[in-house]
Amino acid sequence: MTKKQRAENLLPGGIPKWIRCYDNGGETADRFTVIFSHSQSFGNRGYYPVLIMNSYPFHPQGIGMHEEYPISGPGAIVEGMKPGQWPPKIGRKGNLGTRIRFEDLPADCRRLVMQDYCDYWSLLYDCDICGHRHIVGFEGDCREDKNRFEGCN
Repeated sequence: MTKKQRAENLLPGGIPKWIRCYDNGGETADRFTVIFSHSQSFGNRGYYPVLIMNSYPFHPQGIGMHEEYPISGPGAIVEGMKPGQWPPKIGRKGNLGTRIRFEDLPADCRRLVMQDYCDYWSLLYDCDICGHRHIVGFEGDCREDKNRFEGCN
């Protein structure tokens, strides 16, 4: 599998494949929770990386925290499930709030999730043309279109 095929497999249609997103409806300041599932595939054994944030995680007064939830044992029932149960379907409530689609997250939240997801799955490369970090094989890849960004000529 090429790096581009791998990236397309992990980001079908540009949407992270192995995440679960929740919205608690504003009950707390850290309204949104994103669980990065299949973490054992990128080297995390025994826990899921979790991102907890409000609508503006990059703002100086915003919230964008990283956490780890155990995969099994005490504390593992984080999504309102009993052991062996599946997470709630999109639109259904769980312990962390209502499960939502990635596209329903605010723009800054999607940006932060993508940064973390691509970092966990090693999908980023440092561009020697523009100096930015890009996702392998996706729109904005300076190696495929040298005129896409200012400064990438």
